[in-house]
Amino acid sequence: MPLIFHGAARWNISHAPQHVNSHLLQDLQAQINAAVSDSSLLSVYNTAIDKLRPQLSLCLSEEPQRLDVTDAFVWQFSLADTFMPLLKEPTQEAAAIFAHFCVILKRFEGYWWLQGWPTVLISKVWRILDSVHRPWIQWAIEEMGWVPP
Repeated sequence: MPLIFHGAARWNISHAPQHVNSHLLQDLQAQINAAVSDSSLLSVYNTAIDKLRPQLSLCLSEEPQRLDVTDAFVWQFSLADTFMPLLKEPTQEAAAIFAHFCVILKRFEGYWWLQGWPTVLISKVWRILDSVHRPWIQWAIEEMGWVPP
């Protein structure tokens, strides 16, 4: 149980008002809201973005040495039953949201077991996305310093 308590503590840190009220991902959320008509799917996407926003804000605001690797995985854990299954055969929208999660992973490449994974994952997302949806991840690509093929 200590790991769960630690994850909950990190979740609380990321949900300080400055992180929850961040403007990160607003453009992505607007694009998804305009493109998706299925209300139940849209609810899952909006929840995923709303939960990713504070985690991303925390990771971008903290010095790397002050971050905890738990910060990289709390988001996934919180969406294990709703959003994560959509990545098995990803929709364009789910892949675009996940690309923004890769920005968080990039901050943790100092861990040997994560080295290279953010690049592998963003590359896979790039291959999944069509020409209409690739611009949706431009910010994530630039933030990661990745160059598409």
